[in-house]
Amino acid sequence: MTSLVVPSRIGRIVRGPIPLLLAVFCLQSCSSSPGPTDPDDDEPSGDAVLTVTVVGNGRVISAVPVGSGYDATLGAIACSGTGTGCSATGGYTAPVIVKLMAEPGAGAQFTGWSAGCPASAGTATTELTVNAAASYSCTATFGVIAPAIAGAEFAWMSNRTGNYEIYRSRFDGGGLANLTNSPTNDMEPDWSPDGASIVFTSERDGNGEVYRMTGTGTGVTNLTNNPGETDNLASWSPNGTQIAYTASSSGGSLWKMAANGTGKVSVVLGVGYVDSDPEWSRDGLRFAFETNRTVLPVEGNQYDVWAVDATGAGEIGLTHQSPGTDQDPSWSPTRDEIVFVTTRHGVTNAEIYLMNADGSNLRRMTDHPGGDASPAWSPDGEYIIFTSNRSGNFEIHVMKRDGTGLTRITNDAATDNWPSWKP
Repeated sequence: MTSLVVPSRIGRIVRGPIPLLLAVFCLQSCSSSPGPTDPDDDEPSGDAVLTVTVVGNGRVISAVPVGSGYDATLGAIACSGTGTGCSATGGYTAPVIVKLMAEPGAGAQFTGWSAGCPASAGTATTELTVNAAASYSCTATFGVIAPAIAGAEFAWMSNRTGNYEIYRSRFDGGGLANLTNSPTNDMEPDWSPDGASIVFTSERDGNGEVYRMTGTGTGVTNLTNNPGETDNLASWSPNGTQIAYTASSSGGSLWKMAANGTGKVSVVLGVGYVDSDPEWSRDGLRFAFETNRTVLPVEGNQYDVWAVDATGAGEIGLTHQSPGTDQDPSWSPTRDEIVFVTTRHGVTNAEIYLMNADGSNLRRMTDHPGGDASPAWSPDGEYIIFTSNRSGNFEIHVMKRDGTGLTRITNDAATDNWPSWKP
């Protein structure tokens, strides 16, 4: 599990319809008067106008108006070329790629560019390739969350009350409920395949244990009941009859048990290293998991994604990216694909990647200097839900499996993490 270290703050969740948002890009010939910014306003309402000017040799200037919801001047875009970052004085050799980094309010998503924009007209990509010697005027549009998923539900963990609790709501923000409401930490929910139950980690007995409850928070039961050890990171088998989890024995090991907590069996016993976070394959025959077992001495404590049969046989490494860490695997419920988190672009720049179940065909799903973590699939395998601190604190986001249609779901000053989509 990727560590998320952020301050604990109490906030609120946004509900209701999201207005259409407009971000206007004026490239080279447009003029504007930079105004003050409002870094704390991350919920734009009405029209939000962002002006970006690309001048000679690819130099970039931007202005963010009051109340736009964008973090700061230059903070809403990123540029690449022969230089790095956006600069009003440095400049690059044309062409310049300008990428929209700003985020709309909760429940809104980027939908495309106006006609006439270079390279990306009418598409869902947030990147524009511009010539420093040319003049462009582009409008980025944001619309409400896709109707196909607006009424779907998900569970997640948040410290809105001061400690972590398991919450449930619809993607449109409705139906918000605190399911655990406990004075101790309740974390890492995973919804059962029939949508009736949730397994989660709780510290209510003084140590981490795997618990089960109904989807409405009733019938809370300690399944592992293993005092003195930490049991966590539980996941359901595709047929709902078994639960895999991580035990702290020997540093970290993978176990499985029946859905009622009986028949506990060790699958992989880590000795001298940590095996953690088992995620079932769609046929229920294998696990993807994260491990810090050393392949080469130079790697040290790096984590990689491995796979193993549910019987404990056939261990194989799927990623090997020194010095980056690969973890948080999640197996697609409909395809032989695994989504995971990597820091191969920098220790503070966690990104989400997708690969085939054998480790081939690696694809990058997110591209933002913030941290993206805890990816999980929709039941139909067409969407990926995850958490990101790209807006300044960790919020729940969702995107299509090809990385488009990025939508921010929650909007709260606290940490929202570890989402699980209700089947």
